Amino acid sequence: MSVSSAMRACRSCGERALDTLLDFGSQPDPDCLLDPADPAPAPEAPVQLGICSSCGLIQLLGPLPDGPRPPHGHSSPVSTDDPWVALIERSLRPETTSRMVLDVDGSSGLPAASLAASGRVVAGPPSDRADEADLILVGHALAHTDDLDALVGHIATALRPRGLVAVDFHHALGLVGGQFDVVSHTHRSYLSLHSLDHVLARHGLNVVAAERIAEYGGTVRVLAARRLDDITLDAAGQGASLIREAERAARIDRTEGFEGLEREVQTACSALLTFLDEARRAGRTVAGYGAAARGTTLVNSAGIGVDELPFVVDRAPAKQERLLPRARIPVIALSEIERAAPDDIMILPWQLAAQIAEQLTLTRERGARFFVALPHLEVLS
Repeated sequence: MSVSSAMRACRSCGERALDTLLDFGSQPDPDCLLDPADPAPAPEAPVQLGICSSCGLIQLLGPLPDGPRPPHGHSSPVSTDDPWVALIERSLRPETTSRMVLDVDGSSGLPAASLAASGRVVAGPPSDRADEADLILVGHALAHTDDLDALVGHIATALRPRGLVAVDFHHALGLVGGQFDVVSHTHRSYLSLHSLDHVLARHGLNVVAAERIAEYGGTVRVLAARRLDDITLDAAGQGASLIREAERAARIDRTEGFEGLEREVQTACSALLTFLDEARRAGRTVAGYGAAARGTTLVNSAGIGVDELPFVVDRAPAKQERLLPRARIPVIALSEIERAAPDDIMILPWQLAAQIAEQLTLTRERGARFFVALPHLEVLS
């Protein structure tokens, strides 16, 4: 289905031929946890996912909700001894003098701290000055900006002739695999290497290395430079070819690659509601673990409320004594899970399910059952 001409143009290439992939209707910002004393609902806006027929960028088509935006960050998935950081250090030209690193979003998947420790100067987002940075850490910022093309333009301007750009993004290939919980207002774009190639090329940049890691259900890490021969990659350069091959096989650059997405959402939500209903009929109590944005998207997509999920526990004090938006499910301290002793625990950050289940030793020992709803419903052994 083509998007109305009243909708905005592609935030990457400006094309207006956008097709709808998924429509969640009006949704709250999943990061906007509520004060129990305030009856007002969280601000909402339409969540409609589309794809550009020209550059293949998957993106949200509507506006952000009104009001202040809560923070949405990505913790670093790598450490100071990670091979990817080592590749960056090895690839930066030894003759560079400024040793300047720009950190675009402050929560880069390639940690600014480890680079600062090696003697590099780490500063904030790109300024209007040209050719100032040897390395620009973009992290997940490309997914969060409303004007993708403009941000990449600023990055290209700030980059020194032989500098590097490091980008992280949730791989759009995960959507084909049923990871619809990543769709929320904060994520304005859902990148593939194909769509990233397009926007980089318009600003004179090329992908020179890429790899896919398991973080967040599938994250792609990319190095870009002005020229393909600007760094020595060894085997690292092969990763980009493998990712592009997987994307072509899944046809994620076109509408046809997502023909089953809406059906997958309906199937996953129906399976979860059936599971919760059967648990309730059997007299089993259920709790949730993790008040992250993706879990809130799942809860609201399935229409789950306190009758199905009485509470969610979370380790973060800032989230405790709050309510999930729309669902108004209470978020309480992790310690409360032992007092409540639920029979079943739904792990909302399913990407970390194995680690979380292992951490809840006492809960496991008393016979509680752990389960996840995505990418498909599964009771963990």
